[in-house]
Amino acid sequence: MKWNRIAYGATLVLVILGIGLALGAYLFQPVTPHGTEKAAPLTSTPVSSRTIDDKRTVSLSVTYTEEEKLFSPTTGLLTRMNCSPRAPISSGNHIMTLEDRNIYALATSIPLWRDLSYGDKGDDVQALNEELQRLGYTITTTDTITADTFRAIAHMMGLLSSYNTYNLPVISPSSFIWLPHSSITPAECTAKIGQNIEVGTPLITLEKTLTEVRISDMPQNLLEGEHNLTIDTLTLPINADGSVTDPDALAQLVNTPTYRAWKEQITDENSNQKISAQLALVEPTLLYSLSPAAIYAIEGQEGCVLDGTQVRPVRIISSELGQTFITFTDNKPAPDTLNLPTGSETPCRSH
Repeated sequence: MKWNRIAYGATLVLVILGIGLALGAYLFQPVTPHGTEKAAPLTSTPVSSRTIDDKRTVSLSVTYTEEEKLFSPTTGLLTRMNCSPRAPISSGNHIMTLEDRNIYALATSIPLWRDLSYGDKGDDVQALNEELQRLGYTITTTDTITADTFRAIAHMMGLLSSYNTYNLPVISPSSFIWLPHSSITPAECTAKIGQNIEVGTPLITLEKTLTEVRISDMPQNLLEGEHNLTIDTLTLPINADGSVTDPDALAQLVNTPTYRAWKEQITDENSNQKISAQLALVEPTLLYSLSPAAIYAIEGQEGCVLDGTQVRPVRIISSELGQTFITFTDNKPAPDTLNLPTGSETPCRSH
């Protein structure tokens, strides 16, 4: 009887213990947070657009002309010199006086080399009349010396009276210093007041003229489309080889704060230092961002995507924060979503 009670008590303890373990397992089972249940596999990815100007920072190398000088066209004692370093001199300006004869700057495509009279013709006549036209004078005929030519020269030389008359028997090359450009900038004024000047005496040493700026290292993977350069607030057109050679553009460039600051610090020791500029598309273009998992059959920058059941070629531009930026090379509209490849898709390019 005693053993029966013991057995009964042991069985009861085991039953209670089993119930406790089962209850504890139920109460303390791991809880799966809402929303973290296993999701269905993704089959598509959204496509979003982004406008980009493909802006890159680039370095520019520069090319200058060889050193140039201006020479006297005649002889005499120098009594006046209108020259200061870095002060531009333009075609038509009074540049110096020899004794009592004023000498003027003139930028003709061909230097004047002979006395010119009414009716004269020739390449030098054409060059003179075209320059006078550029300076704003009315020249009706450019291949012949006419009254228009004489009147323009008389006005430039201060010989035109209030009655529109002048005393100018011939147009002499001794009255003009030839300029190689419509405007020049002296680096040094070598002739001095009181100096006896001969024909061919060097008068002014010019600053070297900027003839080209060029991107030193063209960035890789540029987007297709016309690009230009920006320096400060100046925008410059560039050639296909990354150079700027347009004289008007270069003339504007040398007046920018960036160029002037660069020029000030250039010495023989750091003459290879480059100018910093921004390269960008003239017209910004659309890029499309998507999950990189949507692209397959990747070769270099080229890849394929699945637009519904249609296979389309794309060009990979860049990747950023888990997104890949592309362009569609078939020039068709971009979809809102793309299907994710499963591994059995047909390539979009033939080899």
